[in-house]
Amino acid sequence: MPTGVQDRPGGRTSTDAPRRPGDAAPTLARARERERARAAVADGHGGIVWRAEPGGGKTALLDEILAGLALGDTDAPVVVRVGQGSGQRPAALVRALVDAVAPADAAATTGRVSTAQAGTEPDDDGPEDAAARLADSIAPVLGGRRLVVVADDLDLLGPDCRETLGQVVLRRVPGVVVLATATRVDTAHGFPRALEVRDLPGLGPGETVALLASHGAVVAPHVAARLARELAGNPAALIQTARLLSAAQLAGWSALPDPLPVVPAVRDVVGKAVDLLDPCDRQVLLVAAVAATPRTDALLAATCGSTDDLLRGGAAAHLDLVASRYRFADPRVRALVHGEATVAERTAAHEALTRALDGVDPELAAWHAALATLEGDADVAGALVRLARRHLHHGDAGAAFEVAREAASHAVDGTRRRALELAAASALAAGCVQDATHWARGALRGADPDETARVLGTFVVAVTMSEGQVPLDVVDRAVAHVLDRDPRAAGGPPVAAWAKTALRTARVAVTAARLLAERGEGPCARRVLARAGAIVALLTEQGPLDQVAASASVRARRALAVGAVAAQVFGVHDRTSAPAAPSLPDGAGDAVARAVGGLHAGLRGDLTSASSGLANALLELAPLDGEEPWDDAEAGASAPFAEAHLWVAKALVDTWAGDLRAARAELEHAVYRVPVGLPFAGLGAVLACRLDLAATGTTSPVGAALTATVPGPQSRPVRHGALAGRALAAVLERRYDEAATLVELAEQRERAVDARPLPLPVVDEVCAWERAGRRAEALAARDRLRERTAGLPADLRDAAIVRADVLVASPERLAAAVEAAVEVSRRLASPYERARTELAIGRALARTTDVYDATSHLFSAVELFRTAGATAWERVAADDLRAMDEGDPHASAPPVTGPEPAVPVPAGALGPTGPGGMVPGAAGGGTPSGGTDRLGVAREPGGTAAVDALRAGLHERWGDVLTERELDVALLVVDGASNKEVAECLFVSVRTVEVHLGRVFRKLGVRSRVELTVVAHRG
Repeated sequence: MPTGVQDRPGGRTSTDAPRRPGDAAPTLARARERERARAAVADGHGGIVWRAEPGGGKTALLDEILAGLALGDTDAPVVVRVGQGSGQRPAALVRALVDAVAPADAAATTGRVSTAQAGTEPDDDGPEDAAARLADSIAPVLGGRRLVVVADDLDLLGPDCRETLGQVVLRRVPGVVVLATATRVDTAHGFPRALEVRDLPGLGPGETVALLASHGAVVAPHVAARLARELAGNPAALIQTARLLSAAQLAGWSALPDPLPVVPAVRDVVGKAVDLLDPCDRQVLLVAAVAATPRTDALLAATCGSTDDLLRGGAAAHLDLVASRYRFADPRVRALVHGEATVAERTAAHEALTRALDGVDPELAAWHAALATLEGDADVAGALVRLARRHLHHGDAGAAFEVAREAASHAVDGTRRRALELAAASALAAGCVQDATHWARGALRGADPDETARVLGTFVVAVTMSEGQVPLDVVDRAVAHVLDRDPRAAGGPPVAAWAKTALRTARVAVTAARLLAERGEGPCARRVLARAGAIVALLTEQGPLDQVAASASVRARRALAVGAVAAQVFGVHDRTSAPAAPSLPDGAGDAVARAVGGLHAGLRGDLTSASSGLANALLELAPLDGEEPWDDAEAGASAPFAEAHLWVAKALVDTWAGDLRAARAELEHAVYRVPVGLPFAGLGAVLACRLDLAATGTTSPVGAALTATVPGPQSRPVRHGALAGRALAAVLERRYDEAATLVELAEQRERAVDARPLPLPVVDEVCAWERAGRRAEALAARDRLRERTAGLPADLRDAAIVRADVLVASPERLAAAVEAAVEVSRRLASPYERARTELAIGRALARTTDVYDATSHLFSAVELFRTAGATAWERVAADDLRAMDEGDPHASAPPVTGPEPAVPVPAGALGPTGPGGMVPGAAGGGTPSGGTDRLGVAREPGGTAAVDALRAGLHERWGDVLTERELDVALLVVDGASNKEVAECLFVSVRTVEVHLGRVFRKLGVRSRVELTVVAHRG
């Protein structure tokens, strides 16, 4: 019988189990399911069953639905949970439901949650009779309310009770809705056809970020994508796995284990299927799980089977076999088989693969031989080093790191040092900066200066990324070692050997200078770059004496030129005087240089070629999409770390071009593939948050996760970006005083930096002070604007200056400032920058009596922000426009006091006029005389025929130019309707009217409502 009554609508009863680990943060897919449930409850009939695998979050979804079902104090549904068990009888279930709804005090049932336990009274009624009895008996006690029958784990109810609930839905019993969940298994239980069965999908990468964040775990988006893929988006498995991983692994700074550790939620889903396999099939899956190649022939050779045997066996159900290759249909099966195998079983599998691959692929055979031994085997180390280089060359940095790490554990002497160097380089290429730092330090330990030069570049980048500081002492020592050794002196080193070390050291110095410039360390960057120039000069002197030195000199000069361009891009050198960028280098190893070159071209104003060049680089260098880590990709593919630089540069260039929608889409694609938070001192994370703000007005969970997983102490760009981002959020929420203060703090921090940061979507400092009503601060900000914008592209610089000028212009200088701003706005290629300029012009004009020109510019700003994808800014501009419209109920003008100003219109044009030929409220308040207009407003007698003739003429004149809806809007505006009245008449939103009216203005070549009215009457 009913127990555990709780007063809170939609609440849990005392008998309910605690919240499960599958509880997820709100997601888009689950939000749609909640809306579907609310619609069914509002309609008062229907039945839905949400089906998911164990731990899939179905109970959490049901709890969220119940918590949101309270529609008001007097309209909340009655929620009754149906208890579980196998002995329920339909009539008893019906009796329990009726009793739960109709206690002694019927008013107390509103919004309550009860638990109905059926099966205590035997009866012989079938499901159809029970449903009919419920239909007859529930209506009197419901009294117009709704009854929500909740069956968590519907598959555990008896078949007669399930059929009874189905009959209730089929009969459309008034006010009764069934909401249920079930476990997605091998359709062991059928459900009545009347119930709508909906399968809940697994969480995607973005949903995984939000879920883990809600449980206190910060995870990088690209790590979340891998976790979601390998755990099929199962919420419980994701949470349990995250608890077993370190913070560095979740942030992407350290490599994830492969395969992932086995957690209870994984065993709950796939354990039963794996347990049903016989030993032979299980051995096949174990060999497939540890194999270094997905080739089917290698699998068959290692398991001594044939294709027919494989297809007939139970293992085939867990493998996708396509084109002589295989992969696990569910990655969790691979993890479970591997995780539950003993060391002896895994060793036997590796031995079988060693025999199968010996003579076919000696390097892969060496990998399995290394894993098959419990002792070190120096004989396989050399082959493992070659295999690691092969994977790195193919862009599979993760596999390269795994192999190089294994090689280091077997190798000795020089081979071990090469394995350590390769492990560091592979870890860095994969974006695992903490691992790269660890292995690079191991490679440097005990190395002589010439050996140090081989790994120093990796060490400098890894330490800078993981700790936030460039290790200048190590760089200075390496540079001094090269400059102090004169190969021309007696007893000096051989020229060829010295040249190789000098080239490596020059590249290290250039890399260090770039990293310093990214972080705003201008003086240090210039000093290190000058030291690199000294090495290049020495190499140039040695070029005529040795062929190796000559080749090294050419390559060093190219590296130095790229370093000079990087210094210009990041504001260490004057962006207007540094040399032009060298030709973009080819090859994956120079992907970072290509990204810097694209930024350089964009800063010089060549945005089209910059975007195109970066897009081509991504097409050439990005690895093929694939889930098998050991599958060969195209040779020369870019590793994730380098690819991330290209994506960030591409998104930034498109942002400068004003296409914020494309830039945001590119970053949204990249964040789930590569470590976007690493390049350019965290610039990708700052840009992602800034684009989120421009598009939605808030920072998304993914943007917040990117910022939180930038390794090491937050860099200057990230700290500056956080302040500027908060200022932008404050402006979008119209908290101008707060925004102005934050902008001032950000500008002070920027002025303290010795390098100019790259331009990002920000709040104009002048605009912030002006909107906050602090004119003195706005004028001071305008005065320092030219210096601050000196390094920006010409269009961005000019737009920023004219916006500032027009916002602080005095009344007597406003016309000239507006004219200059309009001229700049017309030649801006960026719709986003043009929209900001139009918004500034419209706001400046709104302070004057020229409200109609202000309206026109604000309309333009709305349309341009929409084109750019800056939806949050579009809302701001639309709000400004609406504020003007609502200030006067008859015109898009700011609030005025006293009587509405009369607008001059030719006498007689609109019928009877007031004194002097003036029409009161012609901008929208007047009504053409005679009869009633289309809004039902009374006209003065005698004007109906003239108005009808006018409308007929406008239909003929404007019909070919305007769409039907635009013509409707235009005619109503000419009739004198305000935007709000037009919206009410046409049953659309005010914003829709604003959009249509803006298009009417452009198509007819007018700039205000008055001009439209005059044109209509003049013909």
